[in-house]
Amino acid sequence: MCPVRSANDLWCTDFKGEFKLGNGRYCYPLTVSDQASRFLLMCEALETTREEIALAAFERLFLEQACLEPFAPTMASLSLALAWAGTDAAKVVTLLTAKR
Repeated sequence: MCPVRSANDLWCTDFKGEFKLGNGRYCYPLTVSDQASRFLLMCEALETTREEIALAAFERLFLEQACLEPFAPTMASLSLALAWAGTDAAKVVTLLTAKR
């Protein structure tokens, strides 16, 4: 892994466990933080860890975050972009060329 020098060089994501709520349902908090600044970019309470639900949360985050530098694709980001977009090449181009 390359050294992290500034904000937006590396975002970290994690499910913070499984919590049973008072109504008997489970909550799966999904977080995304910036490695350099430790800024919390997203903390979203999801009902499941299913891929399509998590990818929808990531999609909202990517579209909401206006970053100053162009996205530098890595193998992990390309994999996430392809998982999000499926066969929709326009979505992949939008994600990878968006200004952050």
